[in-house]
Amino acid sequence: MNVEGTSFTHIGDLQAYLRTFGTFIYTKDKEADLDLIEEEFNELYQFGMIDLRDYQTAKMILKKERQQLTQGG
Repeated sequence: MNVEGTSFTHIGDLQAYLRTFGTFIYTKDKEADLDLIEEEFNELYQFGMIDLRDYQTAKMILKKERQQLTQGG
């Protein structure tokens, strides 16, 4: 299943997308959540279930979230 043209704009979009695969991530630890979300997107890309553009967008959103987390925001 290759879903193309998905438009991710924030972390909630990534979580909602993962829920379509039955993956619910919420650990009460934001950093751990980001790690798990990243692992899931790495696997989705590795197995050809998302295209490069969506993978790169997800990685950029995760990077931005990590920066905000380290800056206290």
